[in-house]
Amino acid sequence: MKRTVALNEAKIRTIVDENPVMEETFKAWHELSVDPEILSLEEARRKGRLDYNTNMLVSRAEGKAEGKIESARVMLEKDYPLQEISEITGLSPDQLRDAGLIR
Repeated sequence: MKRTVALNEAKIRTIVDENPVMEETFKAWHELSVDPEILSLEEARRKGRLDYNTNMLVSRAEGKAEGKIESARVMLEKDYPLQEISEITGLSPDQLRDAGLIR
């Protein structure tokens, strides 16, 4: 937050000088930007957003992997050659083995 304050203070000062009503808004914003409780809440909010985004990416990757395994299962049922299944799904024979699709 400090960096933002430093970068924008000159602009804010210009706005306040042009419009005295903004002085109270600037003071309130400044008080909030240095309040440890507010900073802690903002940090928790930021971490929550990062956790959510990470979970979404992991879920998406898991879903893609499950889709590949399901496709491989169907191809095995239709007697596709193992090499072709690997080429199409991008799964190696070891990965197919680990998924329990082949021995």
